[in-house]
Amino acid sequence: MKNTKIMTIFFMLFFTSIAKLQAELVDNYDTINGGTVSGTLLDIEGFISTNPAIGTVLPQDIKDILNNTEDGIKESVEITISIPSATDMILGQTVGITDFNVNSDKFVEQLKYTDILDLYMNERGYSDPLKQNIKDFIGENQQLNDLYKKTIDSFNPLQLITVFKNPADILNYTTNAAALSFIGTSLLYMEAVNGNYQIASKAVDRLKTKFANISTAGENYGLLIPMHFPLGSLGINVYSDFPANINKLSASDKDISSGNYDVVLDAIDAVPLPYLQLVGEVNTWTAPFSLGFRVGGLLGFKELYKMFITDLDIQSFGFHAGLEFKTLIYRNSWFFTDLRLNANYDMGYLDFGFNNTFYYPVQMGEDKVDTGLVFNGDFRSKTKWHTFSLSPKLTVGFKSQEKIPYIHYFALYFSGGVDLTYGLLSYQGDIKFPYIYANIAGNNDTIKDLIAPTAQSKGDYFYYDYKVSATLDIFYQSLTVEYYIRTKRFAITFMPFIFKF
Repeated sequence: MKNTKIMTIFFMLFFTSIAKLQAELVDNYDTINGGTVSGTLLDIEGFISTNPAIGTVLPQDIKDILNNTEDGIKESVEITISIPSATDMILGQTVGITDFNVNSDKFVEQLKYTDILDLYMNERGYSDPLKQNIKDFIGENQQLNDLYKKTIDSFNPLQLITVFKNPADILNYTTNAAALSFIGTSLLYMEAVNGNYQIASKAVDRLKTKFANISTAGENYGLLIPMHFPLGSLGINVYSDFPANINKLSASDKDISSGNYDVVLDAIDAVPLPYLQLVGEVNTWTAPFSLGFRVGGLLGFKELYKMFITDLDIQSFGFHAGLEFKTLIYRNSWFFTDLRLNANYDMGYLDFGFNNTFYYPVQMGEDKVDTGLVFNGDFRSKTKWHTFSLSPKLTVGFKSQEKIPYIHYFALYFSGGVDLTYGLLSYQGDIKFPYIYANIAGNNDTIKDLIAPTAQSKGDYFYYDYKVSATLDIFYQSLTVEYYIRTKRFAITFMPFIFKF
């Protein structure tokens, strides 16, 4: 009986509430049978504020648009809402949108393309200088701003903001070709510029060690043992550096397109630098010393590189000069030991780049659906350097005091020491996109000739490395293999002819 009374009271309150709600709806909206209302979002918001009962049956997405959109943007968006009858409202039917139109000119005045870029870059934690550089270069790009306007037609304001906070959400709303091109291009551009800046600092670190190593490579002057025949020598010396892993020379399109820019660094680091030089050495008569000199140049012609590396554009030129001071420590009929000090100066420049068309899978959504974005990317780096180095080392080896039959001249010796290098280096990395388009049905938009801010780095540095080498002299030729322990890099020197006197 007690429960029956409680239920009776509950139903009485329920039906009383419905009656009051129905009366309120009828009072605040005189079209009991429902209807439509058209106007800007700002107009609709004002209408709802004077008809609070309608606000109670607004769907959440409309509430979100009204609550999260600035007044200026609300004025640029016109909608028509369909309001159900009072009875249908009571039964749970909500307000719907029957028409949606964006005045893109007004919209982009309120939410500029640069504001959209900021939304993404802030989410990703880009530095302020990098954000400003990106906005300076593409914020006013007419192609992208036109595509931005075109894209707006396929989104409501809240969806557009949501997409740029989380690009994967694009798949929740549309597969519109303009939208995919616009968003994909913007994302690709920002990530590529960010990657280029990241490459700059990493490339400089690698190139510092590369140029430090090459400045001390090729230290083969032709064997002279103080106080021993011959009195001097003169020859041609050819040398180059090589990475321990020669496969680094092969740039991987797949790795680059997936955002693994380290493959570019590997390729830059692995580029061999070929030198050709004149070398000579003289004994100081009866004193246990000898003095050597070398002078030559880096001759990395583009055509020379193309013979071995077809997917990269490389060119390098430079100058080298060096001195070697050698003093005898021990000598018998078969073996010798000496101490050597090499001083070197090296300078040059290295131009490196590639131009290729990549399929860039900008993957979005939980199912990893991609935009079908295809771009032609052009990356160029220019590096200039000056290095000064000192290399003390100890040499031990075999050399008979007598001529060996048939061979006449034979020596095998090994060296170990440390290279101390002070260098000056400047690096400049540029990236641009001749064209970008989304390879999907219905797309007629191609973005052309996008350029990006230059990533630069300049400064001096000090570097040291440990080096071991082995040299074979036979007949009138000499071959040296040097290995740098810290960088795991090789250098090979060949003297095709040595004139001894």
